[in-house]
Amino acid sequence: MIQLTHRLFIEDPYKAFAKRYNCQPKLWYEIYNQRFIWHQYEVPILCEYFKLKTKMNINDRTIRRWIKRTQVYNRAQDAIRNGVKEVKYSYFEKILTEKEFNELLI
Repeated sequence: MIQLTHRLFIEDPYKAFAKRYNCQPKLWYEIYNQRFIWHQYEVPILCEYFKLKTKMNINDRTIRRWIKRTQVYNRAQDAIRNGVKEVKYSYFEKILTEKEFNELLI
């Protein structure tokens, strides 16, 4: 069973991204929600958008990791809102593989 008390499940990825890259939380919201989810931009385009906004480079792997992290956070929040304290890995398996999940927990 996976305890939903880990930082991955309770730390807002929008704020964490902003802290990590010294930018506004709305930047990750724009990248993830508007460009990735709504407009279905490819990851290299998201990297270019990040560079345009921040003048910093970010690689595909990093963007993919933040996307997965945000998806896991959002899924965990659904469970937490319903009073769930722990889940099985299968709760997240549509989002990522068990290996990817374990890498995020590090």
